[in-house]
Amino acid sequence: MERNDNDADGLRQHLADRDLPCPGCGYNLRGLPDPVCPECRQELQLTVGLVEPRLGALIAGVGSLCAGAGAAGALLVTILIISGFFRGGIPTRTHEQILLIWLPLACLVSCGLFAVRLCRRSGRVWFRKLPDDQRRGVLIAAITLPVGWFGAFLVMLMSRF
Repeated sequence: MERNDNDADGLRQHLADRDLPCPGCGYNLRGLPDPVCPECRQELQLTVGLVEPRLGALIAGVGSLCAGAGAAGALLVTILIISGFFRGGIPTRTHEQILLIWLPLACLVSCGLFAVRLCRRSGRVWFRKLPDDQRRGVLIAAITLPVGWFGAFLVMLMSRF
């Protein structure tokens, strides 16, 4: 992106009498002569942002992912505690391990990593820049991922009995 002199002049004028921190390092930019932070050497730009960005879909997706990861983590810890105290250790048969350990662990990791990705600033920016139909797709994926894992868990659990 090309920077012109008007951009630098606007930034200079904006910072002439304001105490504003650098978004990268927090250095006070008051009276900045150039559009570069003297502390962290990051290039700066003057932008306009939304006061209240629409984040409802993002919050719904992250909430679903966190709920799935939390439920999977609680299930996994409960299974490991019960196995350790009452059954004499972690299950040794492969199908029991898949059902009781690997499925909840996979749900915990996949939902947790997806939630972390969406919670980070880069993930939020990526989500906001998506077209509406793709944003809906991400939201649907975020809601169906934990539901799918627990559906697989229930199907395997029901087939055992």
